Amino acid sequence: MTKKLNEYAKWIGIGIVVGTIIWNAIGVHYNTKKNTAILQNDILHLTADMAEIKMDIKAINTYLLERSNE
Repeated sequence: MTKKLNEYAKWIGIGIVVGTIIWNAIGVHYNTKKNTAILQNDILHLTADMAEIKMDIKAINTYLLERSNE
């Protein structure tokens, strides 16, 4: 009887482990998808910010060149 109970307990444990692995794989897949979308949005905003910074630097350089020529 005890041997049969141990067999059932072993299979229940294996089932829990396999279920946990599947649960984690699904969670990682959907979180990765969501995080990728967030990162792509951040990259778009950072690209726009870099363009603004480059324009500001060009304006500063132009101002300094005009001022040094005077």
